[in-house]
Amino acid sequence: MFAEQVAAPDPPPPSPTIALDTLMARYDMLSPSELQLFEALMETHLRAVRQPHISFSFRSGVNRRYELVSTRNRKILVKTRQMRRRASAVARAEVSATHSDTTACHRAIADILSSAKFQEGVSVVPKSNQRRLSPRGQALFLTKQQLSQSKWSELRKALCKESGLASREVIRTALRSIAAEPGRQVWTDERGAHLVSLRDALECLLAELVASGQFRECLVPGPDGQPVPHTTTFRPAPELLYEQHSDDVDDKDLCLGLDKSGGGTSTAKLVATTPNQAHPMSRSNSNLLSTMPCDSDDNAELHDMNGPWMDDFQAMLDNGVTVGGKLRAVRLFFMGDLAFLRSFLGHKGASCRRPCVWCLLIGRSGEANAAAAEAHGHIQAIQEAPKMIRTRLHLQRMIYALQDQRNDDLPIPLTSAEHLSIYHPPLFDVDPCQIVVAPLHLTLGVVTVLLRPGVEAAAFNGGRAAAERAAATVAAALLDDVRVRPVPYHGVCFAGRECHRISQLGAAACDALDGHIPAEELAALRTAWVE
Repeated sequence: MFAEQVAAPDPPPPSPTIALDTLMARYDMLSPSELQLFEALMETHLRAVRQPHISFSFRSGVNRRYELVSTRNRKILVKTRQMRRRASAVARAEVSATHSDTTACHRAIADILSSAKFQEGVSVVPKSNQRRLSPRGQALFLTKQQLSQSKWSELRKALCKESGLASREVIRTALRSIAAEPGRQVWTDERGAHLVSLRDALECLLAELVASGQFRECLVPGPDGQPVPHTTTFRPAPELLYEQHSDDVDDKDLCLGLDKSGGGTSTAKLVATTPNQAHPMSRSNSNLLSTMPCDSDDNAELHDMNGPWMDDFQAMLDNGVTVGGKLRAVRLFFMGDLAFLRSFLGHKGASCRRPCVWCLLIGRSGEANAAAAEAHGHIQAIQEAPKMIRTRLHLQRMIYALQDQRNDDLPIPLTSAEHLSIYHPPLFDVDPCQIVVAPLHLTLGVVTVLLRPGVEAAAFNGGRAAAERAAATVAAALLDDVRVRPVPYHGVCFAGRECHRISQLGAAACDALDGHIPAEELAALRTAWVE
């Protein structure tokens, strides 16, 4: 007799919530094959249970029904005009949320929605602020890059209107507005073309630097070598005789120089720039004060060309300039080549008794200059520092004493101890410590000076024959290794890259002297080349 077998009832299905929680707890531990199988099952399940349509009832009484359509038909349903409206709506929504520019982000939104018509997936909408230059900023960029308005139109057409570039009409309006600003007004006379107001031009440049966040503080190093912070507010006192402000006064720097050049008609350009910015010597970062045809840049010509500007500089030194709504003092520097500085200061030249525009060293030896050399030092005594530098007070005295004539034209010429090699009236009583020679001219003659000690050391240790062998070896190294032609480096212009390469490849000249001079002297020469 067989016993009756009763089948056990099926266990109840697990709760969907418990099953989902269990699955999510193990989801991170699924292998790639299990994960792929799970996603396939999930997609099959959703396709089987999802409704063919979704209905919404709004409070306004409107009922809307959304039906599921295939991806293939999406391109047909969303027309081009509808896509433009959708892109505009999304762009406006982004602008209200991120303060971006509507035109700048419209193109990106349109590309995203157009791609979504043909493919499934997730689209990423840019959320960061998208800025573009204002019409004024674009006009300034056009001017600095020397682009014509026709070129600008071609560029805008190539990049399309959504690029953010203003039209030619808008650019013209911005250019007229910029030209009408006080700092950009120009007037002409028989001397050339000039800015109307240096102060307005400088404050306009400083306002642009502050607005763009490019203004940089220039602090003067103190006795300990550390920058002196600006802790004192500038107080103008034009009724008093001008004196250089202290280093802790809130100030800004201004450099003034003259450049004489031009093919055909030679012109002199008076240029002012401020070191309170990156790349201050760049042409686009400078203020062209005036452009004047000239035959030379001697002292008399400078008085005719630049003399009227000196009152403007003095007014700025007395009253300061406004930077970011705050009045600051002006620290004035004069820069240029040695020829310009000599003419500007009324200096007689490099061959006179005191050839330096900064100090009072005596350049000529002899009994007639013995007393002056004892008092001020001699240029050949390179191991000693200058005993006395030129002063602003002396330049003031020379301006008053010489006025519109040179020393030789005075009824009773000044003595050597009185004029100190200043024969012509200086244009301005600038502090000699704030005279900056152009870096290019600091290298003139340095190469020859550096080559000479090596040959002299060979002569000192081995006589004339050793010096001749050392000189021949160095010359061969310069021709073969450095590949420098024996050309003059100081004439009408700084002739040639050849002389620059001598200093760049100075190690080759030092290597050629190895064996001709003692090791310690060769090491000292190498150090001089590096420095």
